[in-house]
Amino acid sequence: MTRPYNYAILPLQNGDMYVYLYPAQTDPKIHPLGGDERYLVSADGKTLLEKHRMHQRIIEMPMDAAAGSTTQAGFHSDIFSGTPEDSDVFHVLIRRPLVEEYVVAQGELYQIQTDGTIVDKGKAP
Repeated sequence: MTRPYNYAILPLQNGDMYVYLYPAQTDPKIHPLGGDERYLVSADGKTLLEKHRMHQRIIEMPMDAAAGSTTQAGFHSDIFSGTPEDSDVFHVLIRRPLVEEYVVAQGELYQIQTDGTIVDKGKAP
């Protein structure tokens, strides 16, 4: 079975476009994180200028907490980049319930707040 994917296009001021490919949510209680790519495409749509793999694997993130508890924040690590990826912020903004996400990238801890702000929290413990 092939997993369904969504895509989004973000136009840039110079006419080029970011095209995002990310796994579709197939279960309302599970939010997929990862398995995503970003492409930079020329304004005329004919030239692929850049391809960037943001996360290797898909992590199935439960959207609801265990009975009797509430989710305070999410957490994952990123082995590709030294900072959180675009899709890490997207994940925080669309996830319900709305909770922060902590990302460890190359030994550094980042907090992505529910408004999309990224805060560098220093070296990961």
